[in-house]
Amino acid sequence: MGQHGAAIKDYDKAVDLKPGDAKAYNGRGSAYSALGRYDEAMRNYDQAIKLKPDFADAYSGRGSVHAAQGQVDAAIKDYDKAIALDPYFEEAYLNRGRAHDSKGQYDAAIKDYDKVIALLPDCAEAYNNRGGAHHAKGQVDAAIKDYDKAIALKPDLAEAHSNRGNVHQGKGQYDAAIKDYDRAIALDPDLAAAYYNRAMARLQTRVYDQAWADVRRFRNLGGTPSPSFVEELTTGSGQSE
Repeated sequence: MGQHGAAIKDYDKAVDLKPGDAKAYNGRGSAYSALGRYDEAMRNYDQAIKLKPDFADAYSGRGSVHAAQGQVDAAIKDYDKAIALDPYFEEAYLNRGRAHDSKGQYDAAIKDYDKVIALLPDCAEAYNNRGGAHHAKGQVDAAIKDYDKAIALKPDLAEAHSNRGNVHQGKGQYDAAIKDYDRAIALDPDLAAAYYNRAMARLQTRVYDQAWADVRRFRNLGGTPSPSFVEELTTGSGQSE
């Protein structure tokens, strides 16, 4: 229900009543992690693992805390342990794939996403993420196929629409790209990257006023467009921001 503070109070009581309950520490770690209180989350996951060294969920949860703190190698090590303990742990494969992605290890990431899809064929996020890895490797047709599948499974996945737009834009298919960015923004009006990328597509289609509007929205959401793009749009439109 997203009531993490209330959850923590209940886990506190559970730990008081049964100090050796690894599940209570693991649950409290998850709640602290959801609140961004990573040090406390880490202490709880550590205690859960100390009490139950074969607790795959706790390793996976601790891996996610490491990932959130930018400690990617430590995250992968924990995901490895979780998967060794539970070879059918699809969430650990998905998160390890993301970690490999962040290190540019796209083949390893694709292998993990393949495993998620084998275990959970309806996981839209796995197709979306695999599409990103394929795109990073220059495999644009495979990327489009994965984004199409992600969208078919979860039509409201704004990121998949935006990502597919990026592939279309890379292929010079600007109208198709804009259509995807439009849909992504309709689903998530705060998706900053979609505004910026749509601005670039609109520059190419010479819809300058709308391109500038996207740049302003991107800035309002905390983004900083590249000076070279702003210069190109200024030159093309004959006007400044």
